[in-house]
Formats: sequence, structure tokens, C-alpha cells
Amino acid sequence: MTQNSSETVPAIDTKVLLHIKLMMGAELQSVLIQHFIDGVQPQLEELREAIIHRDITKIRQKSHRLKGESLQMGANQMAMTCQLLENMAKEANSSDELKYHEYLERLEIEFSSVKILLQPENAHEN
Repeated sequence: MTQNSSETVPAIDTKVLLHIKLMMGAELQSVLIQHFIDGVQPQLEELREAIIHRDITKIRQKSHRLKGESLQMGANQMAMTCQLLENMAKEANSSDELKYHEYLERLEIEFSSVKILLQPENAHEN
């Protein structure tokens, strides 16, 4: 996975959303989407705190968890950025704090796009 690989991946994989809708129904799909949206912001804040405190273990754990949740909702760009954060933490690289902040900023921007795409008026088309 390259640093720029997320540029070629759509923010949301609509096939994942369609699969959720077919398996669980539109109502539960909406509940899952809202749960995801509500849960990401606190996780981003926890990730920011871990980065500020250079807590490599927490960075790895938080980015891994958020990666999994993002993949489950088809938010592949977010998942790829989380993977980059997780990889840095796995390498125990605490010296490049700026890079961590760059990835976190990218993640926040990607989440903003995902939120818009997952809004009920956009998500029901899937």
C-alpha cells in the first residue's frame, strides 16, 4: 500500500452498503450507519490524544479498531489511512510525530466525506 493509494479508492464502497442492506434491511442499515458516524469522532479524538502523548501502543490499537470499523462500512479510504497509522505504530516509530498528525488530518478529511456520503438522503440510493 502506497501513501497515495487512497486517491484511487472511492470514499465509500457502495457494494458493502448494498450487502448490508440486503442482509439486514434498510432500517438496520441506517442504524449501523448512524452508529458508525457517531462512533468515529470520539475515536479520532482518542487517536489524537495518543499521538500527542506518543503512545505507540494506543495509536496501533485505535487505528486498528477504526480500520476494521471503516472496512465494515465500506469506508475504504479511511481504512487505508488507518492502516498507514497502524503500520507506523507497529514499527514503533514515535520520532515522526508530524507524519502521525498528517495521517490523522487526512483521516478527519476522509471522515468528513464519508459522513456526507452516508447521510440518509445519499445512502438510501445504495
